Amino acid sequence: MKTSMVMCAAVAATAVVASLEQGQAFSPARGVAWAQRELVLVQAQDPNAVFRGIGVVTDVDPATGALTINHQEIVGLMPAMEMLFEVEPRSLSEGVKPGDRIEFRVEGKTYRIRDIKVIEHAR
Repeated sequence: MKTSMVMCAAVAATAVVASLEQGQAFSPARGVAWAQRELVLVQAQDPNAVFRGIGVVTDVDPATGALTINHQEIVGLMPAMEMLFEVEPRSLSEGVKPGDRIEFRVEGKTYRIRDIKVIEHAR
C-alpha cells in the first residue's frame, strides 16, 4: 500500500513537471517561470492578510450580491483571472453594475470582498 502511494505521488509529480516544462501549467502563454512564481505566491500567502485588486465587474448576482470580476493580478494572492467573489457586507455591491471598473479589498483567507470603490462606471 505504501509503495503504491509513493508511486502515485511520483507519477503525479512527473506529470506536473512535464506540464511546467512544456509551459502548459496555469497558462500556456506564460511558461515555466511564471507558473513557478505563482506556486510560490500561493504557498507564501498570509491567510489573514487583505489584498488590493483592480478589475471590471462582469456580473452581479442579484440574490447574494456576489460579484464576478475580471481582475488584474492581485499581488501576493492570485494571478489575473475572472472569478466570482462573495461580498461582505452584501451592501457593498449595491449600485455596482457589470462594466464598472472597481478597486476592491479581498480577504486572503476567505476570498471575500471587504471593500469596494468604483473607479469608473460602465458606459
